[in-house]
Amino acid sequence: MKNTTIPYMLSDSCLTLFFPGKAPKPVNSDHANFSVLVAELNKENHDIPKLEELSSIENAVRHYMGATTAGSNMTITDGEVFYRGNSVHNVVVDKILAFMSKGHNYQPLVNFLERLLQNPSKNSVDQLYAFLENGNMPLTPEGHFLGYKGVGEDYWSKTGNCSTVVLQGEVDSQGRILNKIGAKVEVQRNSVCDNPDVGCAEGVHVGSFEYARGWSGSGGRLLLVKVDPAQVVSVPHCCSHQKLRCCFYEVVDEITDVPKPIEEEIVTQYTQEDIDDSY
Repeated sequence: MKNTTIPYMLSDSCLTLFFPGKAPKPVNSDHANFSVLVAELNKENHDIPKLEELSSIENAVRHYMGATTAGSNMTITDGEVFYRGNSVHNVVVDKILAFMSKGHNYQPLVNFLERLLQNPSKNSVDQLYAFLENGNMPLTPEGHFLGYKGVGEDYWSKTGNCSTVVLQGEVDSQGRILNKIGAKVEVQRNSVCDNPDVGCAEGVHVGSFEYARGWSGSGGRLLLVKVDPAQVVSVPHCCSHQKLRCCFYEVVDEITDVPKPIEEEIVTQYTQEDIDDSY
């Protein structure tokens, strides 16, 4: 049997493939299929069509996503990835590919991406993942994310807004919401301000650890909440991107092992507008 091989150059940082009649094809070591390509080249006979397919970053995305429940909704046009007709935010795609190349568990990211792209807000789709990285907020296996919420000592939100339409959850006469562990809080989406240029406005809020810790104050409680990316309404530009507005969250735990900030810290971090307008 005649050997079928192609020339190639391999270094620690790059693999260059020389396909017949085509320009050299460089593949960096951080490419999702780098190790698979090297393994194929180590064989006595090279599967040239397979090498060409695996060396394409577009095919790497398609091959990977095709192995998930999101595969049937994936299209790639002119080097851009689309999911159900929506352009995928590059930072999420890049993160998936980086996790793939390093052998990390990337399924939560794919699940997150699938949930995120069901969000009707373009601003939320574009801004949410960067917000989560900035606030060091983790993803759950099913693609939701965990955030934090500061409330009063009695588990009621510190402020209320009677004009917000609450669909699920216990509300008092002041419009405050009860946030005991296990509570599922849902408000009508059009009751939540969707303008990221407005810092303090109607809606329920979830923040980073430090933001929520400061909001809880010395006499309040710090809660862990779970949020579906599809139900994030806006990520305000204020507060160094430390909080977001959503229309649904679930209280999953209480954080009890951290020192509370002193009242002076709260005064310097939060304005009266924050206190008046935020849950």
